[in-house]
Amino acid sequence: MRRQLTRAGIPAVQADSAALAVLETLQATLRDERGLWLLSQAGARREWPLIDAAGRVSVIDLALSTEEGWLIVDYKTGQPHVGEDERHFAARMRQRHGEQLARYCAQVSAMDGRKARAALYFPRARAWIDV
Repeated sequence: MRRQLTRAGIPAVQADSAALAVLETLQATLRDERGLWLLSQAGARREWPLIDAAGRVSVIDLALSTEEGWLIVDYKTGQPHVGEDERHFAARMRQRHGEQLARYCAQVSAMDGRKARAALYFPRARAWIDV
C-alpha cells in the first residue's frame, strides 16, 4: 500500500501515515453497516470518470442509479478535529467539498436528465453527510 501511495504522488515521508489512514478506512468500512451496504451494490459505478462540457475530468467514487435518481457518494478518510462536534464537522465538510459534489451531480444529471443527490462518507468517523 505504501508503494502504491508513493507512486500516486504521496511524499515518501508521509507514506506510512497515509497507508495507515487507508488501512483504518478500509477496516472501518467493513465494520460499518452503511459501508457494507455501499460495497454490496453490484450495479454501482465505481471510480467513474466523466468529462463535463468545459473538458474538466471528474472521477466519481460511487454512483448508484435508484428509482429516485442518482446517488453520488464520495468516500473520505478524514475525521473531525479533536473536540469538534458532528454538526461543525458536517458544515466544514460541506463547505470544503460542496462545489466538487455539485459538479459531480451536474455531470451525472446531464447524461440522462434525472436528479442526482450527493453524500460524503467518512468511514473512520462513522459519518454520512448529505450535501
